[in-house]
Amino acid sequence: MAITNFAVIIGAIKCGTTSLFQYLAEHPEIAACTQKEPKFFNNQFSKGFDYYQNLWEWDPTVHKIALEATPGYTRFTTRNPRNAAENIAELTASRDDLSFKFIYILRDPIERIESHYNHAQQMFSRTKIKTFDEGIDEELIEISRYAEQLAEYTSRFPKENILLLNFEDLKSDPLSVLKETCVFLGIDPNYQFNRVNVVYNSQEQRRELAIPGLKWLEKNGIKKNISGSLSEENKQWVRKLIGRKREKVSLSQAQRHQALESLRDDLTQLNSAYDFNVNAWKNVEI
Repeated sequence: MAITNFAVIIGAIKCGTTSLFQYLAEHPEIAACTQKEPKFFNNQFSKGFDYYQNLWEWDPTVHKIALEATPGYTRFTTRNPRNAAENIAELTASRDDLSFKFIYILRDPIERIESHYNHAQQMFSRTKIKTFDEGIDEELIEISRYAEQLAEYTSRFPKENILLLNFEDLKSDPLSVLKETCVFLGIDPNYQFNRVNVVYNSQEQRRELAIPGLKWLEKNGIKKNISGSLSEENKQWVRKLIGRKREKVSLSQAQRHQALESLRDDLTQLNSAYDFNVNAWKNVEI
């Protein structure tokens, strides 16, 4: 039986997407994708819908929603021009039985930039993202233009099919966020989630992998293949076993001001067009 109802956590990067996915996966009416981040609509779209729906262990007698989480689906930047929203719209236009709902988690942009940068350093992306000493990498700024990224979806899908969440709310009151999300998805909002005290993929859990030959493994795609086959729990275990902590780096006050000035128009648009209170973030005032 074909899957017709999908929920996709589309981003943003370093905004709690892994935690939200893991929490929602516990709900009995949700079938979680066997790969949390399949990236299908980024670079595997040519494989077709049958390939995509086979990424779930779907039971039509139990499940109502097929869930996946690929933050790269809203990563429309000069370095990553692939447009996932366009591919999803193309798929739904070709099949009138499909329904997609989208969840977009947003975070204080300064905190998101810092978290993304530190994550990239730990994942050996130093050649791709310049250091803060060299200035703020434009890629980090572009991904933080939430309204611009969101417009790719609101221009193609009804606004009522897109849920905006605040990362701070997920941290401080995850049960309320999960209930709101369940209502949005049309599944039982009174389900009692049991693992909301677990934080997944946090900066504190992250360790820089320190094994000989890691650069070679990454260059040849072996590291990516191994990582894709591991559960989130196993990934954390590996990091603890062979990883080392790396000192976190923060933006200077001047860089924070520079970043916010670059993002000011986008934040204003997010506040006015999408009714998202950006002033709730400690680093933002418009």
